Parts: sequence; C-alpha cells; structure tokens
Amino acid sequence: VGCCAFALYDPKQETKPPIWKEPLSPYLGPLPTDLEIKDALEAAKPWLDIETVWNEELRIDLIVSELDKGSVVALYQGRSEMGPRALGHRSILADPRQKPMVRFINEKVKKRESFRPFAPSVLVDEVNAWFDLGEDAAADEDNNLSPY
Repeated sequence: VGCCAFALYDPKQETKPPIWKEPLSPYLGPLPTDLEIKDALEAAKPWLDIETVWNEELRIDLIVSELDKGSVVALYQGRSEMGPRALGHRSILADPRQKPMVRFINEKVKKRESFRPFAPSVLVDEVNAWFDLGEDAAADEDNNLSPY
C-alpha cells in the first residue's frame, strides 16, 4: 500500500494517475454465472438440502425457522468479498446458543481446527443484552457497532 500511495501522491510526478471518485466496494470477488451456480447446486444435492426462495420476506422467515431448529444455513448473495473474511455475501449462519455448534462448523463444515472463533452478529438494539461494550461503543450510520 505504501508504494501505491507514493505513486499517487508523489509531488514530483507531473501527471497523476486517476483516483477513484467513490469508495471501493469489498465485493469485488468473482460473480459466478447462473450455469456455474446451477452446476454447484447439482453437485451438492447428495449431501445438502437446497431450497431457492426468491421472495425475500419468505426467505428470511425460512432462515430464522431453520436456525431456530438448530440447522446450519449457508447464505450466498452476489459477488464474493475480496480477502479471507466473509462480510455478508457468503455466510454460514448458525445458532450460537448450541454448545456443539462451534465444533460442528469448524470440523464438519469448514474442515479446520476446532478452536477457531466466530464473529457474532446481533441486532444493534439487542447488543447490550449480549455484550458489555462499555460507554464508548457507538453504532455507525449502517448500525454496525464496535467496541473500538
């Protein structure tokens, strides 16, 4: 990043490279075609229950119902994120109140070491019921909350 910043802001440089006018999106990963998605779903049919629900309200209700039953839900929406962290476009959702869930997701779903932690998601209105963030924590314009 330092070399890139130097190239953009070097005062000796006569012509400046173009600078983005809008913030870059983290959602710059691949965007599979409909055929690629269909092929992936077909390949997963023997070991997954797959349901495509186009109505958003019905889809949310179904996800909540599955989570309440103790199911694990994979959610995929549009382009994937750049980098190793899922930011909502590709997520594994599960009920964290179930003690064996962390081990199940790490070992069976993600196939990684069982000690790896997860990032919790909580409605901003409910955050104080789950976390002690202190007085300095405040939500941003998108209702994302961080203690930092």
